[in-house]
Amino acid sequence: MEYHSITHAALDNKLLVGIRDIYETSFPADERRHFDDVVRIAGIKPAFCGDIYTEDRNVVGFILSWRFSFFRYAEHFAVRRDMRGKGYGRTIFADFMKRAGPSVVLEVQRPEDETSRRRIRFYERLGLIYSSAPYLQPPYSPDKHPVPLSLMNSGFDLDKRFDEVRNTLYREVYGVKQVSG
Repeated sequence: MEYHSITHAALDNKLLVGIRDIYETSFPADERRHFDDVVRIAGIKPAFCGDIYTEDRNVVGFILSWRFSFFRYAEHFAVRRDMRGKGYGRTIFADFMKRAGPSVVLEVQRPEDETSRRRIRFYERLGLIYSSAPYLQPPYSPDKHPVPLSLMNSGFDLDKRFDEVRNTLYREVYGVKQVSG
């Protein structure tokens, strides 16, 4: 498997566009941006990164993330549908964590069904800790809705820094100017 890094400084639209189908079929509409916004952000936001994994020149999976002062936020992570259940997800996310450093944050669906509980266990096996603190993902755009999610993290005590992490995500990722409580 080959790794490709896409950053503001090295934007490769061909690779980024190669993840479009996986991105749009892996996440509900309210939990993702319009894809044209992903491409736009990749070109203008230095904190935004794309880690894309290929095999035989075909995209296997990706992680879209943000670099912040003390943590790396994994905004979207997905593996191509026909490659799931074969260990690619574990390999890709473990590699991402090595590259990201000790502190990683991500959003997950709350453990309300077997699929969401299985995803949480997947991340726990990779060393992340689930936080039950109330968290609401702001809408990505005016035509989208907020989504009740939970945060998971590694490398620091999220309960002690929850407001700081949430405020950073709201401000930098979702463009929410004012965050209360």
